[in-house]
Amino acid sequence: MPMWLVFVLLASILAGLLTWRYVLAVFYPPLPAPMAAWAAQLEGLGYQVDAGLVRTGPSVGMCFNGSFALQGAPGTLYLQWFTSTELAQAHAVKLAALDTEKANRQQGPFVLRLPRWPLDARQTTDIQRAFSTFAGAQVGVPAN
Repeated sequence: MPMWLVFVLLASILAGLLTWRYVLAVFYPPLPAPMAAWAAQLEGLGYQVDAGLVRTGPSVGMCFNGSFALQGAPGTLYLQWFTSTELAQAHAVKLAALDTEKANRQQGPFVLRLPRWPLDARQTTDIQRAFSTFAGAQVGVPAN
């Protein structure tokens, strides 16, 4: 096999790997630091967490919406990061008017959404208690 052909094949493989890494970074961006800390806190409670950013419809002041699927939990939970505490509070009040959104909590610029989670379930109270001590809620506005 000619040496130039080996070089072309290796260069093609390297280009493919670099392209794949770029595609993953664009379509599956890493969690922002506070959301990664929340995932780690949930794992510390013993949950297996599958977390990622999700796209949502327009919501005033929402910078990031993280989805957290927990094995053995009654549903997926969402951590939403807003540009200000006031916007997070307004969003939490709007959600509280919905029947399926009674377990939500708001702290600092974050809203913890637990859609359709039963209020009296052990996991619901565990998650709410963990959110009340969530250190990531002390961060400010996300850097763009």
